[in-house]
Amino acid sequence: MGGHVARGTALLLLTMVVAGCVSTIQPPPRPPGVSEAQYARDLGYCQERAGITGEDSPNNLLLTRTLTGALMGAINQVPTLNPVAVAFGALQGGLNMMMATAQQMPSQAEQKMVMESCLANRGYQIAGPNS
Repeated sequence: MGGHVARGTALLLLTMVVAGCVSTIQPPPRPPGVSEAQYARDLGYCQERAGITGEDSPNNLLLTRTLTGALMGAINQVPTLNPVAVAFGALQGGLNMMMATAQQMPSQAEQKMVMESCLANRGYQIAGPNS
């Protein structure tokens, strides 16, 4: 039973840490006079350019590399036949890979600036620096 608890705890900790690193940039509201469909297209394009969404977004990269690190860490501990060691190997591998990836990611402020600049270039009025 101790192995199940350790694995569950390791997975919960890793999930909480990854969730804390994921970008949560709020887009500006849809301006009056712009159709919902047009705004969705423009916003989607600008979010992808800023790296907020899309296959190559930092969030997807962070998640993929963290899970890869966790898998590698767990596999490295399998020969021990100790479920606690496997769980903590996964946690350590995931955290190491997550930290290495996070250091290479653009900040949320940079992503927001790129998104807002893109929207401004498409004719949207963007509020001041605290938008």
